[in-house]
Amino acid sequence: MRTERIGEDKQELISVRVLSSGPEFNEIEYSYKAKGNLYGVDFDDLGTYISLVRPDGSSSGEANGFIRTADGEMLSYKVSGMSVSQGKGFESKFKAVGFYETNKPDGKLAKLCKSPIVLENHSDEEGKSQTIYYELME
Repeated sequence: MRTERIGEDKQELISVRVLSSGPEFNEIEYSYKAKGNLYGVDFDDLGTYISLVRPDGSSSGEANGFIRTADGEMLSYKVSGMSVSQGKGFESKFKAVGFYETNKPDGKLAKLCKSPIVLENHSDEEGKSQTIYYELME
């Protein structure tokens, strides 16, 4: 199976909240906003990622959110993945798979809803990040 790069975004954290903590893992909620481009279409993104962070710096989690384009197309998504801390603060590398639904089946981004989308996210220590999106090809 191969992938083709279809876009990217730049994200920043809006808020961080500890939902629970303990010796085996900490559950953390990250809310973010982003601007990006998929298939040549600009979009705004708003979402929340809930992560289970383990003592070794690895984590797994799930994001929920939505993308909106200037012409009113809106897509909701659910992303599941894993990350590893890379150093100080929020610095990490995250790999995930995303599933999308749209309000416009004939919209410019509707093809996101036809198969899983692979994502790679790199965050710096201050929580600013970039996500690269890939389509799975047959």
